[in-house]
Amino acid sequence: MDKQEIMRCYCIEDKLLNKYLDSGLIEDKFNYTDDDIKKISMAMSLEKTGLTLSSICQYLSLNEDKKKNTNQLLSILSNQRKIILDKIHMEEDKISTLDYYIYELRKQQQ
Repeated sequence: MDKQEIMRCYCIEDKLLNKYLDSGLIEDKFNYTDDDIKKISMAMSLEKTGLTLSSICQYLSLNEDKKKNTNQLLSILSNQRKIILDKIHMEEDKISTLDYYIYELRKQQQ
């Protein structure tokens, strides 16, 4: 499968695929293998979680030998999970503050 087919079949933008090629995440070649497509798919999923491109490259490199690198892979994912949870908790605090003021205003209306 060539680059154009991958972009068309998997709805990948040229800009994104070029970013992965430029970073060395995948090699630029005429025919891409199923493994290349799996790497691209995994990279896209990891990027949606907020991982940086360098962390994604590191993860995919380590992922080539999962058994040997399981602890490092878990560490990368767990760290990103913690970052996301911290952001969620900060947003929950904001909601709690708003809820308090809403409650106070409604209480005054009665």
